[in-house]
Amino acid sequence: MVLAHGFPDTSAVWDGVARRLAERFHVVRYDLRGFGGSEAPRDVDGYAVGWLVEDLAAVVEAVGGPVHLVGHDWGSTQGWVAVAERPDLFRSFVSISGPDLGHVGSWVRRNRWRPVKVAGVVRRSWYILGFLVPVAPELVWRVPAVRRMLHAGRRELVNGLGLYRANVGRRAGSARTSGKGATAGPKRVSVPVHQVELTADPYVVREHLEAAEPWVEQLTRSTVHAGHWAVRTHPEQVARHIEDAIDGRHGRRLVVVTGAGSGGGAVGRTLADGGAQVVGADVADRAAAQAFADDVSERYGVPEVVVANVGPHVGADWREAVDAKLWGVANVVRAFAPLMVERAAGGHFVVTARRDGTARHAHATTKTALRMLIRCLKGELRPHGITVSLIFPDGGTVTEDVVRAVNARRRGYP
Repeated sequence: MVLAHGFPDTSAVWDGVARRLAERFHVVRYDLRGFGGSEAPRDVDGYAVGWLVEDLAAVVEAVGGPVHLVGHDWGSTQGWVAVAERPDLFRSFVSISGPDLGHVGSWVRRNRWRPVKVAGVVRRSWYILGFLVPVAPELVWRVPAVRRMLHAGRRELVNGLGLYRANVGRRAGSARTSGKGATAGPKRVSVPVHQVELTADPYVVREHLEAAEPWVEQLTRSTVHAGHWAVRTHPEQVARHIEDAIDGRHGRRLVVVTGAGSGGGAVGRTLADGGAQVVGADVADRAAAQAFADDVSERYGVPEVVVANVGPHVGADWREAVDAKLWGVANVVRAFAPLMVERAAGGHFVVTARRDGTARHAHATTKTALRMLIRCLKGELRPHGITVSLIFPDGGTVTEDVVRAVNARRRGYP
């Protein structure tokens, strides 16, 4: 496996990810030209993407490829060109926060009649205009506080400007169309590609990722609730997503349905018919809920969606009503929420509670308590990209309401 870093990092940014992956793979990292221990080209044109691809190909050939490629930022941007032009060198490609420049250009042209949408994406790259201005950014890089904020050395910051000046704007034309470093427009990618979406990334958003869709034959995507430098701040989670991508575990979303004997079975079957991998069970208490969560995590992974389905309580005992309708939900959430938070991939809890035929006072009390519980959970889990929905379906619409809530979240962001 080869890991390619971006601006303004060195190969050291992969330290945490590499340690985790090295338990299974032979991991190779290298410094891009002008970064870390690598020599810098003599002029700006030496940073053209075509030259970066030549360097990457040389590394892969020295390793004895083909390899699994993982790229972040400019390491990913060059990776797109590499897997398109030299598919023989790569088994798979994991792209993290680094779109193909040609894909983005094509996306902008396809959406030229939607200026508001295009402007919303383009404004994310405001900083690039500053990088293209002569001298000014070099002066900014002299400020120690700026370098500390970016976790970067002045050499990497100064040399890294060449990546933008050689590949963005007017100068990029000559750099890409002359010499060995030349590259053509975007090409179809036959290598399996997985995109890791960083939901708190201020620079790369969903549209940047979607720009690749017309160009990739095999494309999957997953999310990590983290910022642009997730490879440094969330190495365990990033490494796990890389492994899952290589193992092909991102093709179907995992949905857990509890209360399978109280109407949850129909919910599970409908979601499974829609392509989800569904695991269902009835859990009676906190210990059972925790054991179920541990078993699901070990056998299938951490779910994207957990549906806590609470059926109608037909008895008159208040304790039974509270245990079933309130503590049953709380136990399921307490069992799965830590797993979802630790995975940092976001997620969705859907809680359903149907109206009782009897025990009206108990129903009203648990309904009010559930509303407050869900309100608190929303506040606690929102920072982790996990959403919470509460549904009180009327009549026989529980399945339709739950599926609608699950799919609405699926189409949304994150």
